[in-house]
Amino acid sequence: MKVTSRIRGNAKRNLALLSDQVREKALRSTAYAGAKVLYEEVRLRAPVYDGPPKRGVTPGQLKEAIYHAHSPERSGPDRQVYAISVNKKKAPHWYLIEYGHWTATVGKYGPLQPMWVGPQSYLRASSDAKAQAAVIAMRERFKQRLGEILVSLPKGK
Repeated sequence: MKVTSRIRGNAKRNLALLSDQVREKALRSTAYAGAKVLYEEVRLRAPVYDGPPKRGVTPGQLKEAIYHAHSPERSGPDRQVYAISVNKKKAPHWYLIEYGHWTATVGKYGPLQPMWVGPQSYLRASSDAKAQAAVIAMRERFKQRLGEILVSLPKGK
């Protein structure tokens, strides 16, 4: 006995419609839900300069330079991408803070001495800390949007 399954009529049309609706109404908002979780964590962890006045550095400059944005050039019909990063024009020192750097200071007897300034990882640490929470937020948003889409599909016989 041969068993075959075919999708006909309304069911076939509704599956195609469902697929289109998921692409149009669920993917981008699902990606945004995860990006928002990571973005908020990065801003929370970004260090705020509280030292003596420095040319080109103001308190909160790094935190204010953090952004999240949809990346249309990296997105497509079946994939939506958001970038969470730092505006390098507003905070050109971001890399030095994230990864650490060498600086020269005046030593005890006058000549310049190299000194390592350790990293204060806020980007990588945020990703490590909130990756799972971002996935959960994305799952919840997708469930919500899928429910809305399923309710809106035309009823067939």
